[in-house]
Amino acid sequence: MVPKNGSFQGVMKLKTLCIGKQFCEFTGERSHDLFPANVLAHSRDFRFFLESGMDQAIAIIAADQDIDLVFVDADEAPLSETTMLITQVYELRPRLPVIVFTTAADDQMRYLMREGAAWHFTKQSECIAQLGEQIQRHVFSPTAWAEIFARYAAEGVKPRLEPGLSYLDLDTLNKNPEERYIINRLFAGSDMVQILRMDEA
Repeated sequence: MVPKNGSFQGVMKLKTLCIGKQFCEFTGERSHDLFPANVLAHSRDFRFFLESGMDQAIAIIAADQDIDLVFVDADEAPLSETTMLITQVYELRPRLPVIVFTTAADDQMRYLMREGAAWHFTKQSECIAQLGEQIQRHVFSPTAWAEIFARYAAEGVKPRLEPGLSYLDLDTLNKNPEERYIINRLFAGSDMVQILRMDEA
């Protein structure tokens, strides 16, 4: 693990493990508009450590409980290896955020987000110019559950919920958006879910 010289948001620097050959091969000669220079330029907010191999990175994460963030160049390794990395990080440190960088916002990026990546940047995104603020907003800010419930627990959100026995079941769900949210997210790929009560069935 190679350290890069560098207070998060003026308070503390986040100890950040950057995984990928492009991170390790960076010499400082590239424009700060290009990856990975645009990331590694933020040494005011992050204390970067660089590792090219995923196996070595997992060993570092297992041994160092002080790591605050993991940045992954997701273009270098096969999708299966990057997914395995995210899974292993979650098993070792469930609350350790993994941020992925890809050339495009494509199906690979969306897959990695579904598999547990905390956030994503395209490598040339203008958002990287405010990397610290972006990480603070999207990774470490409190979850706005009220907004999430309003978005995903509405009656018109797929799947459609139908009572198996009594409309009282739907009335109960309408008064409990948390339950409706859980059902909607669990069965998001379904068109309709029928609600049954075990004590009445």
